[in-house]
Amino acid sequence: MKTSYEIADARVRAIGGTAAEHLSAFVTWLGSQQYSAGYACILARHALAFGRWCEGRGVELDALGDNEIARYQCNRGRRRARCADTRRQERQALTLLLLFLRKQGSVPTPLRAPRLLTA
Repeated sequence: MKTSYEIADARVRAIGGTAAEHLSAFVTWLGSQQYSAGYACILARHALAFGRWCEGRGVELDALGDNEIARYQCNRGRRRARCADTRRQERQALTLLLLFLRKQGSVPTPLRAPRLLTA
């Protein structure tokens, strides 16, 4: 029987699309970071849904950021009610995806506003 990581990776590849290559690498990265296989499957499912949402709206990979995650969650919340734990888990999954894509160099790191020094 295949491991859950292989199942998650197979699902990602079956969906295809422009995000499939990045999502497949994301699943592999989750395994290397010692996330459980079951949790990796859950994260992959959230990442897949987000990837389809981005593709449907023409959001380019280099334009991804925290604002798109917030827009996605707002849009999904309007379509169907979800419990707070699911929304929190989804936000964590997408934040991890964004972190991974930034480490990989696929998504630019946002410029931070300079901090004002106080005396």
